[in-house]
Amino acid sequence: MSSGTFLDMLFVLGSLAVAFAAWYYFKCKKTQQQGSENERPLGEWIPQDFEYPPFEPLLDFDIHTTSPIRYRPFRWGPKYNVTMGIRPMSWESWIELDNTYLETYKIKKRRAFERGSKAVCTLPGAEKAALEVCTELTSYLAKRYPQVFRVTRVHDNGGLGEGDSIVGKGGGRIKTVEVIPVGDIWDLDKDDPMLVAGLLSEDLGIMIEGSDGQYYLRAGSICVPGEGIPNSSWFVKLIYSYAGFWRLEDKIGLPLKQIHLKGGVYQYREKLELSLDRFFRKLPLEKPVLRNNIDPDLAWATIHHGDEDKFDQSTHTPRPEYLQDGHWQPPNPTTETYFHPITEMMEEPGVPGRLAAAIRSWPEPIGEAKAKDLFAETLLPLLDEQHQKQIISGIIKEDDRADYYPY
Repeated sequence: MSSGTFLDMLFVLGSLAVAFAAWYYFKCKKTQQQGSENERPLGEWIPQDFEYPPFEPLLDFDIHTTSPIRYRPFRWGPKYNVTMGIRPMSWESWIELDNTYLETYKIKKRRAFERGSKAVCTLPGAEKAALEVCTELTSYLAKRYPQVFRVTRVHDNGGLGEGDSIVGKGGGRIKTVEVIPVGDIWDLDKDDPMLVAGLLSEDLGIMIEGSDGQYYLRAGSICVPGEGIPNSSWFVKLIYSYAGFWRLEDKIGLPLKQIHLKGGVYQYREKLELSLDRFFRKLPLEKPVLRNNIDPDLAWATIHHGDEDKFDQSTHTPRPEYLQDGHWQPPNPTTETYFHPITEMMEEPGVPGRLAAAIRSWPEPIGEAKAKDLFAETLLPLLDEQHQKQIISGIIKEDDRADYYPY
């Protein structure tokens, strides 16, 4: 791979703000506390009133000029820590839009209709969960971004209990939501709520606790495939790269444990399994969290994994019967996951040195999962060179190891 070819490649950074919000109808209302959380019967939830914390609309937001947030979710090496990597999320920042939104919306809409249940699926028993997620999401978006979204509400029962956590019980239920810049109007009485929710914001996954205490992926709108992991409880937002090999058809219906194990998550059994189980069960609704990650792939990683429909989940490679194809072309990098050219990132103070150190800190299984062998030989010398230039020019100090994570 030549240096020029690689530099033309876009580096996927953590961030489609993939909201794997397990905010289903049991949990969108604050759970009644009866003794300790461990005493609650598994899979049983008592819905109660919940009011979304107040937030202000972004009246000066411009969908055409607002640049994406420059997430740089990597740390200085040499140590690579295996943790959940979560941090608190601000309620007002549930969904963060920018000037890539309209193009992403078009791509997701096309893929949703082309791929059908491979991209959008709600399993039996999760229909109410999907509707509530969609309702809460559209209500939030219409208030936060009034220039982009508009909803209509109806009162079928005199307004009693026909609202949501944003407008209150008497606000009326949402019937339609309009994406104003493109003129699309979605009717929640007719259109699939999971489809609408996924198109309007970020890819979504709904996980519901079963009677065995495990969390199951029961609904999802995953229109951009990727290497995300649905770390979700009551409300978990992942600012996460969505490139690699994450397909809804491989994960739907699986418990959290199997999603991680099938995905080959590094040290999941040793470092993460027990922590995640406890975390999901005890996470309070009023304390949402988010996570960041990176991946050096372009949307579906065609060069690494082959055709999206010929992929073997167990090996993260094309199925053997398709290996004779021998050559694949990369897809157009036009998905919503934040794409940033390496050449652009290399100009940012401190970033090339920090990125190089982070890549070198990856344990072998992490490097394999991120296809390190395909780019490290070309990329690392370039990052090192740029890092030295920044030191010589005085942009940074040689011993500067400031932690700006995830920026």
